[in-house]
Order: sequence, then C-alpha cells, then structure tokens
Amino acid sequence: MINLLKITTSLFSLFIIGFYIFKLNSFIATDLALFYGGLYILSVRMDLFKSIFWTSLIFFLIAQFMFFLGNIFSPGVVEAFWDFSNLSGYKILGAPIEDSLFYLLLGFLLGGMYEYLFDFKIKDSSGNSLKKDLALVYYFIKKQS
Repeated sequence: MINLLKITTSLFSLFIIGFYIFKLNSFIATDLALFYGGLYILSVRMDLFKSIFWTSLIFFLIAQFMFFLGNIFSPGVVEAFWDFSNLSGYKILGAPIEDSLFYLLLGFLLGGMYEYLFDFKIKDSSGNSLKKDLALVYYFIKKQS
C-alpha cells in the first residue's frame, strides 16, 4: 500500500504544481501527471512494457470509437460540450486531440499499475500464476473487510 500512496501523492502533487503554480491548462497538467506515473512504473518494472503498451492502445481505441459513435448518433455533440477556446482545435475521428492523449496516457499509467502495486507477474500462459495472483487479491480484499 505504500507504493499506492507514493504514486498517488506524486501524481496529485505534480498536477497541483502544474495547474496552480505554472498555470497550465488542466488537460496538460493531468496529462503530465499521468505520463510521469506511467514512466515511473515503467522505469521500475520494465517487464511491464508490453502490458502498458497494449493497455494504452486499447484505451485510446475505445475512446476514439466512442467519440466516433457519439458523432454519428448525435452530430455536433463534441462542439456543444467542449470549450475549444481552451483546446488546440485538432481532432482525431471527431475527438479533441487532448482527450485522445488523455485516454492514451491513462492507459499508460493504469496498464502496469496492478502488477506494480501488488508486485505480481504472470509467468506462464497456463494460468497457474494468474490464479495465484487472483487468490492473493481475494485474500487481501477479504482481509480488508
């Protein structure tokens, strides 16, 4: 749990410094904090690169798909709800590039967080180590309640 506290405190501090002290846009301050967190996890656990890469890509693609569907079923929804005076104005499939970057970086942070926080590793494809990891998670949850 100390790792979770350390990462959460670091990310929150980085956001506060970026947003309030350097007067960065909240999108930029958040993206910097997410990038820093993912980079930290990757620097400590390089074996998580594959997990982090795929999670980032999946988050990004799901977000793009949802924005795309939103624009098909409700044209102009992005323009109606987003204040483009604070954004770059660039879009990918109808999604503001800042939102696309946010989901990519959210996947970058969360992709390896589970394995990093609990120091779990999936060692084989038979599922045996995954079963042990899930049993440990169940044990910790049970212990908390």
